[in-house]
Amino acid sequence: MRKASALLFVAIVTLGMMLGFSTYTAKATSPGTVTINEPTGSEEVLFYEKITVNFDVDSNPGWIYHDSKISFGGVQIDYVTGGEGSSFEEDYFPETYVGVQTVTVKAYFVNYFLEEDTASDSAQFTINICSNNTDLTDLRIDKLHKAESGKKALYGNGVTICIVDDFLGCKTIANESFHMSLFRTCKNEINGNENRQYVDIEYYEWNSETDEFEEQWEPGVDTRQEKWQELYDEGAGNYDSIDDVHGTYCLATLRKIAPAAKIIFIATEDDRDVARESVYWLYDNYFDLEFDILSLSIEGFEVWNSDIENLAVFDVTVIAAAGNDGNIMTPLDYRTFPCTYEYAIGVTGVVDSSHGSSSDRWKIENGVNSGYGVEIAAISSAAELDWAPVPTFNYFIGTSNACPMVAGIIALVEQYQKTYKGNTNLNVTIIQKLFRKTGDALEFPPSHWGDEMGGTMEWYKDIHPQFPYATLADYEEYNFGWGIIDGYEMYKYFRENY
Repeated sequence: MRKASALLFVAIVTLGMMLGFSTYTAKATSPGTVTINEPTGSEEVLFYEKITVNFDVDSNPGWIYHDSKISFGGVQIDYVTGGEGSSFEEDYFPETYVGVQTVTVKAYFVNYFLEEDTASDSAQFTINICSNNTDLTDLRIDKLHKAESGKKALYGNGVTICIVDDFLGCKTIANESFHMSLFRTCKNEINGNENRQYVDIEYYEWNSETDEFEEQWEPGVDTRQEKWQELYDEGAGNYDSIDDVHGTYCLATLRKIAPAAKIIFIATEDDRDVARESVYWLYDNYFDLEFDILSLSIEGFEVWNSDIENLAVFDVTVIAAAGNDGNIMTPLDYRTFPCTYEYAIGVTGVVDSSHGSSSDRWKIENGVNSGYGVEIAAISSAAELDWAPVPTFNYFIGTSNACPMVAGIIALVEQYQKTYKGNTNLNVTIIQKLFRKTGDALEFPPSHWGDEMGGTMEWYKDIHPQFPYATLADYEEYNFGWGIIDGYEMYKYFRENY
């Protein structure tokens, strides 16, 4: 189609030149030049922000510029036409979540003999996944996000994460919509496909008449954009504290780590009876939902044990927050459900590099639960967001924050497994082993240890083979499971041993 259009264009222009000019004697050695003026290489944007592409095309004598293709990282995002001395400027989303992106403009020319040729230019800019990358760097999540030999950039593509929490809502300062970091995919609308631009989400609420969770879209709502708008219209309200829209913060934390994952959100409406039904329902409806990871930053129930064990049979990884009651859990006292279930990954919290006094950093945070049933520690002191779902609260704290951080990291490793290790199912047993083999000591962030592989607490398995579910383990002393999660070392160990 493009070639036929070009030939017609050339035929008309050639006829005009034949009638108007008689001095053309030989074609130029090159058709012309493309010069990208923006980006220049120094620009940095967040993944949900646009970058300006500005370029000029100049034709050499005897050649006619017809059109150009603009590509980001090999993905064609636009096709533009122009004439002699053509200039072009437009803003685009970056097409990737983090790292250095290459912009290429390829211009197509034809001459009076209907010969075709091209010229091109490239430039670069940098994409950041969120406004504060400290946590990603400390836990080496940034290394998972970067492409390298034998590993594409990992963002959670092809992985489905289910969150069970109160509901999605917010009161932004402008009170207009959710922040783009919650629903943007960093993709452009190519060929009119607006679904590329929005995160894939399923949202379920409890119907007390049918005793079922039901997906909440109005009839005829079939695009991701419309779904997110409906979620906002229903969830906008007068909120004053994080507890009012706890689920929004959980999703925002997870999106910093696994922004390309598909989301299933089960709304409990802050109702314990509804929450109690959620895990039963998820197990009963697993084959319709087919999720990989279940993130639970809510207080659970002892009766969930059998359903969580059954989900493990489907290779679903259940991640559970340890809670924030300040208890060191034992096999008999202060047991938090479902954190202390053997088939759930219990998560406690540590203070990161940016919060607390220097003497507190990279230790168990005061006020979080720890001990029996805890497999791993992640950051609980505060994840800084790019927006404030509740005005002035642009951060999230507690093991409710640590839990989706772990869920997001596992999603990145699971994407690698699905892409490169199709014969190995990433199940809870393997993940627990990855923690044991790679969890890092307190006192320093995982980034402090570089590429040194090793689990700081692995030796404790020789003393108490059932740790962290051992009856006689010293949970006063060893209350943080296998240490602080190191996402990159988890990936490396999995890659080398499975």
